[in-house]
Amino acid sequence: MIYVGLILTGIVAGGLWSRFSPKGLVSEQTRLEQIMQLIDAHYVDSIDDSKLEEDAIQKLLASFDPHSVYIPARYVDIANQELKGGFDGIGIEFFMMNDTPYVVRVIDNGPAQVAGIQSGDRLILSDTSLLISRKNSEIINLLKGEKGSSVKLKVYRPSIGKTEIYEVKRDAIRQESVRSMKLDKETAYFHILHFAEPTHDEFTAQFKKLNSKNEIKKIILDFRGNPGGYLNTAIEMLDEFIDESTVLAYTSGRNEERKNYNSTPGGLCTKQELICLVDERSASASEIFSGAIQDLDRGLIVGRRTYGKGLVQESFQLSDGAQVRLTVSRYYIPSGRSIQKPYDEDGYLDEDTATYVEKSFKTKRGRTVYAQGGIMPDIEIGQTEDFENYPGVAEQSVYVVDQLLKKHLTDSSGNASKWSESIGLMTKVNSWKSDSSSTQAIVDRIIYQLYGPQQAMESEIYRDGYVQMAISQFGKLKDLLNP
Repeated sequence: MIYVGLILTGIVAGGLWSRFSPKGLVSEQTRLEQIMQLIDAHYVDSIDDSKLEEDAIQKLLASFDPHSVYIPARYVDIANQELKGGFDGIGIEFFMMNDTPYVVRVIDNGPAQVAGIQSGDRLILSDTSLLISRKNSEIINLLKGEKGSSVKLKVYRPSIGKTEIYEVKRDAIRQESVRSMKLDKETAYFHILHFAEPTHDEFTAQFKKLNSKNEIKKIILDFRGNPGGYLNTAIEMLDEFIDESTVLAYTSGRNEERKNYNSTPGGLCTKQELICLVDERSASASEIFSGAIQDLDRGLIVGRRTYGKGLVQESFQLSDGAQVRLTVSRYYIPSGRSIQKPYDEDGYLDEDTATYVEKSFKTKRGRTVYAQGGIMPDIEIGQTEDFENYPGVAEQSVYVVDQLLKKHLTDSSGNASKWSESIGLMTKVNSWKSDSSSTQAIVDRIIYQLYGPQQAMESEIYRDGYVQMAISQFGKLKDLLNP
């Protein structure tokens, strides 16, 4: 807290300080306590002590590195829910459309769907609390609640032009972290969204289901957009691909002894050929996973240079329920290289400003790799379309879905591709959209909204340039992984 005092010193600099004699201060107090006492006693306006303290702590931690953060008690559950694999709530996805929460998707068999909430609904009231013009975090806090508790939602449904009240009984909502499908008889595709507590179990269950006839010979692991998560979970899953006892990663810091994370012989997926897909949003544990695969020459990395987060945070609980996630060490992958990209007190440095150490490392089979911030793919892919003009796509899909609902053209019970073809969805989007947003992107979003992420993935996968590149490389793996 002494360091926090340094940040706040500027508040009372200059003339204010000259009005007080240092003899009037209690010598046993920290500088922060002295300054807070002065502000409370003499500042011209009333001050929110709690907010002042939170702002000071945030600025202090931000001056260390980009990932040491303070999480106020009111946001701790929200910050942790993704990694826990679920939460108690009503089971919807929403985004703000003209200051009003718009229901993008209703989770299958969730409380909201059971109560009658539909995709396309606008949320007006949660019990007696107005939801319009609120922050996302405030809306989430009003919708979430203990399992078994109820909330009354006032909903406007454009398809009928009426406002209705729905009582929703909250329940446990599971958040999936793995989606998968077969691309062909021998190839399995897995999209790893993040590394949560259940991720390893989800992956193994889905692999066994896809490989029930022992036909899978090739695996694509998609880490694009994966922000990381629990390192232990990533190591457990990584161990399924490594058929030997070796170091998969290790951590080390000023006050932290080196800690090795090792594989064990055997594993569920040690015989299959492997390709990992990454991009600039693949971070932390997903970089550890793909970096270890590269260093051990276990598979090929395809895509774009990853984010470059190689700092380890540990969570510390404060007495009021808040948390501090403090960086305590750095990650290193088997070759000994760090994936952390350069930063200063203002955050990460861009490519033009950063100075990289051109130190080379060797993979298990002798290929040369570098520690230049993130993981550089073995095969690099240029920037591809990723929901270009995203705000326009979101707004246009809202309008199209409203029209489909009004004309009773929606059917979320069957197959998305067959439904899309039967109503001529591409043609309708082209005729209804009012800007230059990608027609295909709007169609993809509508399928996600009405049919969910699994069918959306199955609809898009064969148009995915990354996936097609990965498929084309399987026949070259042995040559590419040997220097």
